[in-house]
Amino acid sequence: MSFKSLLAVTCMSLILFSCSKDKSVEKNDQGNSTSFQPTTTGSTWNYQDNINANGNFTLTATGQDSTVNGITYAVFADKPDSTSQVYATLLGQSQHDYYALGFVTTFGNTALLYLKDTTKNATWTQDISMNIPNYGQINAELDFTLAQTEISYTVNGKTYPNVAHVSLLVKVEVPGIGLTPAGVTGDIYFARGVGILSAVVQNNGSKVEDVSLLSYSIK
Repeated sequence: MSFKSLLAVTCMSLILFSCSKDKSVEKNDQGNSTSFQPTTTGSTWNYQDNINANGNFTLTATGQDSTVNGITYAVFADKPDSTSQVYATLLGQSQHDYYALGFVTTFGNTALLYLKDTTKNATWTQDISMNIPNYGQINAELDFTLAQTEISYTVNGKTYPNVAHVSLLVKVEVPGIGLTPAGVTGDIYFARGVGILSAVVQNNGSKVEDVSLLSYSIK
């Protein structure tokens, strides 16, 4: 079973037991012009996979939510262009913290705290278990930095204002040495009122994941 298939089964099970009412009738701080991840029902985001020509996909806000480990996520239908199968991606916001489960597949079935809406150069860490080439399945530390804030950024010919840039460095514990960079790095860009613009993960300079926003419609 592929990662996305496994994630779909997991998420759909969670959805069946923990969904709330349609978010379009709720008043909250998600889905407005100041949020880095709108969630209004029926909004769509079309993404291009810049590594796999058959990897393009569309996210659609379902208006449902699911609570995982105390964090409430909005549920997005994740529909690859190349198949009729629909998966689930979970994106959540808790005050100034943004979480993702399923969007950055490099890190497996792990909820990532991928953005803090705070001051430039803010840093935070997260410990996860992941598979890294030459290391295997090991415990790793993700070091995030809010590298840039309120910048302009161009993706697929369109320039977006009010963009935040998060950089990522993966470290592993090496016996006798301690935490050491594993060669895995990442960069994620977000636009207020739009969502994720671009997510790139590299292993020793070679891209292993690279998706970018083609178009979107916020309801």
